[in-house]
Amino acid sequence: MLKFRGNDPCPCGSNKKYKKCCLARDPVNANLQRAIVRGYSALMTHRSVQASESWWQVWLAVRARLRPEMNTTDAAQRVYPDPVSHIHDWLQDLVQELSNAARHSPEYASRGIALCREVLNQFTGETELFVQCFRADLGELYILDGRFDECERELTALIDDYPDTAIGYIRLSDMLRRPKATASDLRQALEILHRALQRPVADASNFDIHKRIQWIQENLEKIANLD
Repeated sequence: MLKFRGNDPCPCGSNKKYKKCCLARDPVNANLQRAIVRGYSALMTHRSVQASESWWQVWLAVRARLRPEMNTTDAAQRVYPDPVSHIHDWLQDLVQELSNAARHSPEYASRGIALCREVLNQFTGETELFVQCFRADLGELYILDGRFDECERELTALIDDYPDTAIGYIRLSDMLRRPKATASDLRQALEILHRALQRPVADASNFDIHKRIQWIQENLEKIANLD
């Protein structure tokens, strides 16, 4: 297990940084570093399945190294094999690529659900924003896995726990705006967004709530004209 950060002096006494010395010579970590690089190369070329495959193996290795006391990503950084990136950012990239890959194959939705649950259970000392994002991602992954009731429960609980931030309202309304949404679905999505504005949520402008409302209203008018 890693015990040193990449920029720490190498424990071998070489007077080099750990990332330039023994870390680079560790074959396990070297393989994991290459997998991280492959994943970012795949991400840059919109190959979400390939990125997910490379990074999932890294997550399995990192997960095995985590200890209960590592309840923040800063604390877990010492068991993350890449001295260049930070596990905090990489985890968010991983869940996004799993979500993208799930649009091609549902197995990636199942992996994403497992990842979100494990991250939330492990990093209990993280910021509220980190927790909100992973709970919202969990709700979206339930949709991609066809588990709409669980999605609604998760996102409704997120709204109840953080009623003054927009993310729960946005993800729940977006779920209702899915393809083949009915007029009833869209009206419910509209009501959720109006609830967010009436609260009012502190970050409404960050999520273009008014544009979302306009889109729903226009589509409700289209449905009405077809009837």
